[in-house]
Amino acid sequence: MHLPIFGCMTKRGFDVLVPPSELHRLSDQPKSRDWPAEPYKGLNYFQYSDAPLFGERDADIQNCCALIGLATNKVLLLHGRSGTGKSSFLRAGLLPTLELARFSSFRGNVHKGPLLIRCTADPVGQIHTWLLERLQENTYEFIDKEKQVAAVEALQRGDYLQKRELVSSILEACSLLSRASMRPLVIALDQAEEIFTLGVVPDALAALFNLIEELCIRSIDIKLIVAIRTEYYGQFCDQLRIDPNLSVSARRTSLDQYMLHGLKDKEQLVSTIVRPTIDVQIGAMIAPREVYRFFYSKRLPEIIADDLLAHCGTEASVLPVLQIVCRDLYRSKTEDQVTHLSEITHEQYAALGKVNGRVNAFVEKSIADAIVQVEGSPPSRQEVERWQELLSDLVGRQEGGVVTTLLIDEESFILDAEAKGIKGSIRLVLEQMADQSNGLLRISRHLDVEGTPSRQFSLGHDSLAPSLFAWGENRYDVLQVRKASRRLKVWLVLSLAVIVAAVAALSYQTYAIRLRNVRLLEVRAEADTSVGYRSRILLTLAAIDAGQGVFSRYLSAEANLVRLKSLIERIPAYVSEPNLALAESRLHNSFVGLNTRGQIQLIDRASYVSTAVGTITVRSTSEVTSPQAAIGYVDGLNAPVVYQGGVLSWWPNERLPLQSPPDEINIAKIFPSAFGDQGFTWVEVAKGHLRLTQVTFAPRTYKFVELKFDGANFRAGDVIPMAWPGAIWPTFSNSSDRFAYFNANLELFHSSRLRPGTTTKVGAPPENSLKGGAQSAEQFFQSLGFSSLEEAIVSRRSRAEIFIYPFASPDAPIKLELYEAKQDRPVRPRFGSSRPLIAAVRLGNVWRVAWMSEEGINVVEGAGGRIAKLVKPQELLPAVPADSIVRLEFAADGNRLVAVSQSSFQDPLIFKIWDLSDAWRAKVDGMNKSEAQTYACNRLGKRDANLTALEINSWFEGRRVRPPCEGD
Repeated sequence: MHLPIFGCMTKRGFDVLVPPSELHRLSDQPKSRDWPAEPYKGLNYFQYSDAPLFGERDADIQNCCALIGLATNKVLLLHGRSGTGKSSFLRAGLLPTLELARFSSFRGNVHKGPLLIRCTADPVGQIHTWLLERLQENTYEFIDKEKQVAAVEALQRGDYLQKRELVSSILEACSLLSRASMRPLVIALDQAEEIFTLGVVPDALAALFNLIEELCIRSIDIKLIVAIRTEYYGQFCDQLRIDPNLSVSARRTSLDQYMLHGLKDKEQLVSTIVRPTIDVQIGAMIAPREVYRFFYSKRLPEIIADDLLAHCGTEASVLPVLQIVCRDLYRSKTEDQVTHLSEITHEQYAALGKVNGRVNAFVEKSIADAIVQVEGSPPSRQEVERWQELLSDLVGRQEGGVVTTLLIDEESFILDAEAKGIKGSIRLVLEQMADQSNGLLRISRHLDVEGTPSRQFSLGHDSLAPSLFAWGENRYDVLQVRKASRRLKVWLVLSLAVIVAAVAALSYQTYAIRLRNVRLLEVRAEADTSVGYRSRILLTLAAIDAGQGVFSRYLSAEANLVRLKSLIERIPAYVSEPNLALAESRLHNSFVGLNTRGQIQLIDRASYVSTAVGTITVRSTSEVTSPQAAIGYVDGLNAPVVYQGGVLSWWPNERLPLQSPPDEINIAKIFPSAFGDQGFTWVEVAKGHLRLTQVTFAPRTYKFVELKFDGANFRAGDVIPMAWPGAIWPTFSNSSDRFAYFNANLELFHSSRLRPGTTTKVGAPPENSLKGGAQSAEQFFQSLGFSSLEEAIVSRRSRAEIFIYPFASPDAPIKLELYEAKQDRPVRPRFGSSRPLIAAVRLGNVWRVAWMSEEGINVVEGAGGRIAKLVKPQELLPAVPADSIVRLEFAADGNRLVAVSQSSFQDPLIFKIWDLSDAWRAKVDGMNKSEAQTYACNRLGKRDANLTALEINSWFEGRRVRPPCEGD
């Protein structure tokens, strides 16, 4: 019978490794390790030298070895909750076992064990530096020396600031090392969640996932282990285009995942506690009891395990608390007990405060150590308690009683500390508490609503949360006991203190309830990802209202006002009533529109106030064949020209406001006979005259004709026909006679409706735009439009690229690269002949581009040859389904974006205008709370500003609340 084997394919053939089932045989071989100085680690992770003390993970080690040993495996995602011991598992468990199984890993000159790479905010830079240092400082018997030198040269060619180039140099070096190594290499990347929590270096996120994917698909005999906290595992996988293998996977990939669960079994905890007291030789090493010289009283390990499970519950990790408690018990031995075999008794455990007391003692000592490092002198007992009270604010209880850690932004945390009477260098002490040597806190970095880098604090380990929560709940009782001890001396002062304490407790309870309500409203507002803005505004207004009053300084009232202003900037500054047509006025600083009642309106671009300046008679849809309408200015007339219901209306020699009735003519009477009355006809006002376009579908044919005003009436020009055999519809400009299209080879052309037979080729598609097949490419090629002042054609060539073809130099297109977060699919309008929406405008040397996504409207700007800059940190919100937007265009000044939505051909239009100007942003930033609330409520309107019964039950849990738009 043959033993099962596992291995990997190399240049030398199939390299046979030791199977997982036989690894236990290697544990009896002589080891060069000595027992560590102390048997327990506290909050520090296990090192390679601590491997003899690392236990209760044999099954996890065997399972991970089996996955890594698969010939198909290239990358293993090891994930687990905070405190489950992922770093210790790698250093003291998995990597040493893999080395026994004939895998190889890099070691440093000082460290005996395999080295891990810390992810940080720039993992690709870390991997590059780490590999270069390892290969320069050391030689390895399992790597060919010439190939090692070549790998160093490949790494030195990489530009550290160009992350994509750096990935190429790392892959080249890995390929050389793979061919040079006699055994498969293992590289481990630890704490990969830092790519999300530390504020990403530009291009670092995309570069990391590019590196992982290339390692998966290339023939490189290197195994990569990535350790990450489970709460970031889904976000990490979402960035990958390769799904990790699951037990239900029908098709295997080169990417595997393994979840490391925390130790929750009582027997496992007991085994971990007593492992340093075993009186049996382990392999070639002496029994640990002969080294550490102690043992536990009967049933004490079981009692400690029960206390640990009760303290940590089902959420917090047990291992860190276990290490803290047992380390302090070991250190509590007397000098006499150190030299002789000693017993740790139940009395010693009780004297040290059991589990909860030991964790509290650890917190107090860590606070004192951090203050000493910063201030240079030890703190008083009162100072330590104030810091404990501050840290207890980082703990909350969820529904069901689960205690968890919270995130608090840095400025709010510092304000809270000052309110508690903490003095000195608060920020420096917080940073010292977040230092790896202390471990009390963890810092996360992110971008706020304005795109400014900011930091948030949370507890360094979830395992500290239960003790801090219990300390916070018992705080009032402690104060009462202290007051009672002074009662006989100063009874009057004590009575007053009791009253103050009661008021404080009531105030704190009120504050806690309001804080919870504000946080719930904030979470619900931020979790709303729909294109609508009604619920976001109402929830943010409610959060501002709930944060007012005496506690406003601590209830994020100012931060929520900033969020409301950000929402105001993202919603339209003007939304029309059901309308028929809208155009930019060339004679006024305004837009001119026609509503369904026949009113001609001017919309001021500064105030967005609509004023009626004239009327026409509106024909019902039963009277005409098409409800399409148009409005605008033509040469020779001072007032706008209106087309609606087949009738053309104009006011000769009259300015706004219009006092007299218009001249009218049925437009069919001036149609040339060659134009006919078949097909679908639409009318536009462009370049100082009216333009008619007619399309028939069998066969597909376009007919164009222009109407010019001759001083008395409108005259039709020649009819210009154009047969259109192509499968992809052309794109017509809204402001000129141009149109653009792609041919069957996806080459871009443009022409004129006045001369459709004369075409100009703009350019062939770039090669990288065709990745994913013709169907994928066509989807992006149909994102085609014209700039507002008719200076260029704009096209979305792929997920990552936008090309702008200026008519002045069509052979030199401007390429804008998109952030990876903005590389979404285009949204196609619900009308089949409409294209995915895109618009552009030139502002000096900069191009501003907008397009529809499922979350809203993205706006970027750039000058080409670099990553496009975000104009808004988040998408503009149209408050309608994305596919109902049928037109998107910039005003001539580029600071107004107009979107037109329509549910069907028979429905009226809704026009929305977003103000992107610096003046509008400054106006919104200058709003106070009342002004911002009034503006937001006015934008919602009376109907949408009211709360429904379902929203009251869902958002406010059924309690009586003042509707957000009722005012102060």
